[in-house]
Amino acid sequence: MLGLDSAPDDEALQPAREVRDRLTVALAARSREQELVYRAAHDSLTGLANRYGLHQQIEQRLGSGGDDAPLAVLSIDLDHFKDVNDTLGHEAGDELLSAASRRLKSCAPAGALVARPGGDEFVMLMPGADPATAVTMARLAIAALGRPFTLRGAEQRLGASVGIALHPQHGRTREELLRCADIALFAAKAAGRAQHMLFTPDLDRAARERVQMQAE
Repeated sequence: MLGLDSAPDDEALQPAREVRDRLTVALAARSREQELVYRAAHDSLTGLANRYGLHQQIEQRLGSGGDDAPLAVLSIDLDHFKDVNDTLGHEAGDELLSAASRRLKSCAPAGALVARPGGDEFVMLMPGADPATAVTMARLAIAALGRPFTLRGAEQRLGASVGIALHPQHGRTREELLRCADIALFAAKAAGRAQHMLFTPDLDRAARERVQMQAE
């Protein structure tokens, strides 16, 4: 159309208008699809990957890194978060979660993923991390979340506990790694909170014995 010597009449422009309208509809549909895909995999409050997005990212890293590629999974849980919700309300709790997510993202190394699968729980994935690197990161996360948060003009101190699981030492599947990280997190909380714990088979045995005892 730009190459015409003279302006075309309306009849000559009609095919171009039809192409334009179809492209407009297609682009709008594509944009909507991308938005839905993003929402499905991300937490609306913090913008971090949600549980579904976290599972996708773990599967992707396990699939692309090879059978023995190192991957550290850090399960991070805020201590005493319920006290904020009970005393200041859920809006203040949401503000705290957003602030906590920013702190974790700021201290996470390049290539790491920070996710919020739900509640006051966060998970960090660290491809290529060895045990020492994972423990160092756990200490940094605890220190970052241990600093006071300012909410409604007052300081709130919470702290955090961290459980660590490693691929391939502790598990080779998403389910195994998340389970081991959660077991280590429970042990860290039981040890007094504001601590980190690296998964060991002994922790697994203790967890199974505890569940069996409760069942009995």
